[in-house]
Amino acid sequence: EGAPDTVVVAGARYQVGPRIGSGAHGHVFRAHDGSGRSVIVKCVPVEEGLDAKRFLREAELLRRLEHPHLVRCLDAGGAGAWLWMAMQDLEAEHLAAHVAARHPAPADPRIVKWLVHALLGLRALHGMRVVHRDIKPENLLVARDGNLLVADLGLAYHEERSRLTVSAALGAWAPVAKALPVSGNH
Repeated sequence: EGAPDTVVVAGARYQVGPRIGSGAHGHVFRAHDGSGRSVIVKCVPVEEGLDAKRFLREAELLRRLEHPHLVRCLDAGGAGAWLWMAMQDLEAEHLAAHVAARHPAPADPRIVKWLVHALLGLRALHGMRVVHRDIKPENLLVARDGNLLVADLGLAYHEERSRLTVSAALGAWAPVAKALPVSGNH
């Protein structure tokens, strides 16, 4: 609540639509740019102690990283008491929700495909000297075409720039671990 209805920056206009998610520090909305293209806008209130420079560094890093298994940032800035980042709209859902809704069998080839996609995205990050530091089902998005993309570099560590954010999250794999039964052969 309280997020801007319209975000304006550098001549581009994003008309913010329905909220499609919320996290610890902000909200995610489906929006449209000036040409009518659907985008995702992440809005974070500045008053929550968020370091604006770090948020904008995350956006800068995402703009530089073009990889088929990384969510791409299109634009970023501020509007009043809000920082925002516009990203490609994948019409995706996070992995935990996707698995919970579909209950894939342990031998489902999509599971291996998603793991490979996540590893390819992480390899691309590591090639740019970035460690994600927050891999969890909510930060792995299954796109409409079935491909998986790594999202949310809010806790990433970039060797040249130190940490992009201050805190860390651990232990978030539990929902997926419960949803994906494993055979007895390890």
